[in-house]
Amino acid sequence: MSGLGVSGISGMAFDALADASLRAPLVAALVAVTLAALRVRSGATRHTAWTIVLVAMLLMPVLSRLVPAVGVPVPPAARDLFAAAVATTPDPRAGRNPAPPTPPPLTPPRRERAAPHDPAPAAPSTGAWPW
Repeated sequence: MSGLGVSGISGMAFDALADASLRAPLVAALVAVTLAALRVRSGATRHTAWTIVLVAMLLMPVLSRLVPAVGVPVPPAARDLFAAAVATTPDPRAGRNPAPPTPPPLTPPRRERAAPHDPAPAAPSTGAWPW
């Protein structure tokens, strides 16, 4: 059986694997911090926790389709920084597939204040990333 490269995997499957590969280390880091914070020393408890992490990592592509997305609030400065980094990063898939549609902007358009002496601060952005 010949090996499949990235071009042999459908775009949706590749996206699911890429998404899972980004989420899996976050789950592992969360468990590591929790075990350290709780000062768990029992080998059986640590083994069980890491076994659950391993199973979750293996099921991550399936779980991301079954479990509803959770909105993670992101500060506007971080969103703008991320948007700038994405805009300046070249697309590694360029030339292989047609360009995907342009995503909507990460930040909502700013509204002008009614009067320059308005003491009320601007409302913070409530944008969230769907995790």
